[in-house]
Amino acid sequence: MGKYKSQDTISAKEGRFFLDGIEMFNAVKLELTIEKNKVEIKRLGVRMTGHKTTGLSGSGTVTEFHATSNVGLLMQKYKDTGEDVYLDGIATIDDKASGRGVERIALTGINFDSLTIINMDSESDDVIKDEIPFTIEDFNYINLLNSL
Repeated sequence: MGKYKSQDTISAKEGRFFLDGIEMFNAVKLELTIEKNKVEIKRLGVRMTGHKTTGLSGSGTVTEFHATSNVGLLMQKYKDTGEDVYLDGIATIDDKASGRGVERIALTGINFDSLTIINMDSESDDVIKDEIPFTIEDFNYINLLNSL
C-alpha cells in the first residue's frame, strides 16, 4: 500500500447508478451497507463474549427526484400479480481528479422494500424526492485497481 494523498479522496458527486442497464439520471444519493450476521459465543471461564460471523446481509437506500413512476409500477406489479421483481445494478465511482481510477460494484438481486406513492406538500418550495430502501442478494467489485 502506497502513501495516502489528499487528492485521491473521492468526490461523492462523481457516481453513477445503473439498474438493469439503464442509468438512473434522477438519482441523487445511493447508500449500500453490508452487515455481518453474528452469533454470540459465551464460554465458561471467559468474561468477554465472543462473536462468530455466520453470514452477510446487504441493504441500502436510493434517493431520487420523483421524475418517473418506475418503482411504483414494480410495486403495482407485485400487488396485481404476486410476481416480485429483482433487478441487477452497477454503481460506478469515477472521480477524474483522484488517482484511484474507476471503481465499479455490481449489485445483484436488488429488491425494493417500500415506496411513498404520494408525497405532496403545499407549504414546500422544494421538489419531490423519494427515498427508496432496498435489499440485495450479492455484490462484487469489478476491475478494482487498488485492491488489498
